[in-house]
Amino acid sequence: MDTRYFATSKYEIVKELLRSAGSGNALGIWSPTLGNGMFLCFIKQVWRDEDEEDVVVILRDNELTGVELQTHVLYLHEIERVCSFSSSPDGMRSSKEPEVSSKEPEVRSKESGQHR
Repeated sequence: MDTRYFATSKYEIVKELLRSAGSGNALGIWSPTLGNGMFLCFIKQVWRDEDEEDVVVILRDNELTGVELQTHVLYLHEIERVCSFSSSPDGMRSSKEPEVSSKEPEVRSKESGQHR
């Protein structure tokens, strides 16, 4: 049986974003930046942007259904809540390897786009 977990605190949201990126499973995201409702997204990268004092989330261009997202870059403050799933049918697993740092998220400077 599939169970769902809704994360609303910033700490829990980051935890679920990292878990989703590491496992390749889709994650339900509520963010006005994406539009109305929940979007089933695949996470490519998650990192802390020290300049913005926020967490940056890079999504694949399309959601699970194949619909192109309005944007593929979100900041943590733009995410209201996420929904993770305890089991993931094959359709909810990304066929591409996620780009996740092993320990510390990579941080890019805004001006140069270079890694620090």
